[in-house]
Amino acid sequence: MKRRSRVRTPPYACVVGDISLVRALGIRKLPVAVATSEGEEKSVRSRYCLIVVRTPSWLHEPDAAVTAIIDWARQQASRPVLFYQGDHDLVAISRARERLAPHFRFVLPRRELVEDLTDKVRFVELARKHDLLVPDTLAVRPGRASEALQQWDRFPCVCKPAMRSDEWYQFIGKYQKALHVETRRELESLLCRIESSTARFLISSM
Repeated sequence: MKRRSRVRTPPYACVVGDISLVRALGIRKLPVAVATSEGEEKSVRSRYCLIVVRTPSWLHEPDAAVTAIIDWARQQASRPVLFYQGDHDLVAISRARERLAPHFRFVLPRRELVEDLTDKVRFVELARKHDLLVPDTLAVRPGRASEALQQWDRFPCVCKPAMRSDEWYQFIGKYQKALHVETRRELESLLCRIESSTARFLISSM
């Protein structure tokens, strides 16, 4: 008698991301688990989402979010493959790579490069070091906005955060990545708000 071959069930793809990533994996018939703190996200309502892994906020409680997915992964028959999409997810996973490694399969650049690429102030320094073609950019550090404004003379320009945070969302809006600034007067009108913030900003030419 011929022995029946066992059908190998692929490991879960654990997605910290939106519906585009869930759909791309699901179309390839891979089982998808969505790790999210947002219960109403489209990704959890996708037909490709087989499991929802509830986590704390990846922005506000990254360590707790990592713990939540590890607790879930420990219950799986084989190590899930971890997929990430946003900057905050990437940074949280990169910083916890040693904790995650026994429980997930994933690919990450080296730790320092992740930090350089996700923090816009650090990325400007990286770009200058490697002679990359990037717009003229000035870092505005907390408490030194007036000094930065005196140095800047390129308009129009954009003002953006080193990394998006709650402070940035309150400053300009949740879904806006940068603030268009047409004139020096417009830039100076932002001075008080920038100086009262503890966030780091950048001004870049267009």
